[in-house]
Amino acid sequence: MFKRRERKRAMERQIELTAMTLQGLVDAGVLMAAADGEITADEYDQVADVISGFLDGQVSNKQVRAIISESVEMLVDQGVDARLEALNANLVTEDLREVAFQVACAVLVADGEYGEDDEGEAYEAIAEALEIDEDRAQELFDEVGTIYG
Repeated sequence: MFKRRERKRAMERQIELTAMTLQGLVDAGVLMAAADGEITADEYDQVADVISGFLDGQVSNKQVRAIISESVEMLVDQGVDARLEALNANLVTEDLREVAFQVACAVLVADGEYGEDDEGEAYEAIAEALEIDEDRAQELFDEVGTIYG
């Protein structure tokens, strides 16, 4: 009986960590898409496409879009600072934080137009929230640029 409860708790914790990770990845993309104060339909689609690509079809597009909608609602309700703090809380390893940063970078370069203003500030804020130093952030950005750029 005791082992069954332990296994159940372990499974529940794994599910919780998976949900937190997925939320963190989506939040990174949404924060970048919302850098200019709004998320257009094209940016919404970009976030969905990027997340689906990073997850290699493991989560349906419908599920990804539902999580994006939830992320946008939380961003509106809680604000940018709260969602930046949630990034690090939801992404419990350095590897996951780097993948989330790559998601943000992929959203940044997806439309081929990015600048130093709002998007540049979002890039820096997301990197800082994810505890990624400037040099590593540039390496990750360059990796994404070769794929999406």
